[in-house]
Amino acid sequence: MRHFMSRLLPLKIFLFMTLTTMLMSCGVIPNLGCDIIMSNDYIERTCGLYNGVRFEELKVYTFYDDKTPKIYRAVLAFEGHLDESKTNDLNRIYFNSTSGKYSWWTDTTTNGLYYKSGIYREQIDKPKEILQDTTKEIVINITEDSIVRISAKPKINLEKYNSKKHITCPIKFKPSTWYYIIFFDQRYEAYLYIDKDMKYRIDKISLPTNF
Repeated sequence: MRHFMSRLLPLKIFLFMTLTTMLMSCGVIPNLGCDIIMSNDYIERTCGLYNGVRFEELKVYTFYDDKTPKIYRAVLAFEGHLDESKTNDLNRIYFNSTSGKYSWWTDTTTNGLYYKSGIYREQIDKPKEILQDTTKEIVINITEDSIVRISAKPKINLEKYNSKKHITCPIKFKPSTWYYIIFFDQRYEAYLYIDKDMKYRIDKISLPTNF
C-alpha cells in the first residue's frame, strides 16, 4: 500500500501542474509572472506585446484614500504596434525608434468618463448637457461619497494630434499625469503614474477571464 501511494504521488503532482498551467493559459488563474517595465525609451511586457499597446491620458477628478484615481476622463489616446516581420523582440516597443519596426497612431475622439471600482472601471454615459453644450459644467452624483463637477473634454490643441500613422510615438509623456494602459489581450491592463521627476509607477491589473 505504501509503495502504491509513493507511486501515485508523482502522478498527482503532474496532474496538478498540468491543470494549473491550463487555467493560467485561459486566464482563470492570473499569470503573476507577467511583468510590465517602462522607461523613457520603451515599454516592455514579458507576456508579449503582439497586439500592441494603448495609452489613455487621464484627467482625474476624484481619488481614493490611497491616491489612486476614482473618477476620471480619458482625454487623449495613442497606440503603438510592432512589425513582427522586422523584429525578434516581441516583448518591447520603443517610443522614439526610427528603425521601421514600430508604428504609432493617435485617437483624438477619446473622451470617455470612467468610474474605477476595484480592478474594474466602468464607463459612465455622458449627460445630455455635455452633448448639447460642450462648455457647460454640471454636477454629477456618482457615488455616496463622491460628488464631482465635470466639464466637457478639456481643451487641447488637437491639430498636432491628427489621427495618422507615425513612425515614432507622437505624444510626449507628461509629469504629474495618470495614464491607463491597454494590451488588447484581456488578461492585463495597468494604471501608469508619472511623477514630477518623470519617474514611472505602474499598477498592474490582472483581469479574470471567463471561458
